[in-house]
Amino acid sequence: MRKFFLYLPPEKDQDVICERYKHLFKSIPRQYNEVRIYTQGIEFSLKEAKYDLPYGVMVDEGETQGKRKSFESLWKLIKHEEEYIPNYD
Repeated sequence: MRKFFLYLPPEKDQDVICERYKHLFKSIPRQYNEVRIYTQGIEFSLKEAKYDLPYGVMVDEGETQGKRKSFESLWKLIKHEEEYIPNYD
């Protein structure tokens, strides 16, 4: 079972990229994967964030430490689409 974790800034600081991350994470099949969405200030503090917010982490089965994934790589992994990937640069 894979685990997906999404770390978001506080709701007042969330933008369209955060909404896209949330939409992507909501499309992950829950019966095969564990999906958690954390919001700064509620579930974790800014000091506990390892990277700039927002970011996603995937933990493969058998691993203890997750790997940070870009939106583009998560899109390919979850949606199985390589033709259309939103570009944030």
